[in-house]
Amino acid sequence: MIASNYLNNGFLIDLVCILPFQFLTLPRNRQYLFYIIKLVRLTRTEHIIDVSRIMGAIKTYYME
Repeated sequence: MIASNYLNNGFLIDLVCILPFQFLTLPRNRQYLFYIIKLVRLTRTEHIIDVSRIMGAIKTYYME
């Protein structure tokens, strides 16, 4: 059931994100634009990351 859910919802995004598109050549050397595809994964993890907790830890570290 877990595998079926993954294949239906997240597999395609993960597959596209791991393909090495940056090795393809584009006009005017714009291969770096393919890194934008990898940013799609960040949108999937935003609900996991607690930004306020991380910022609090960073603030505490630099206050010491």
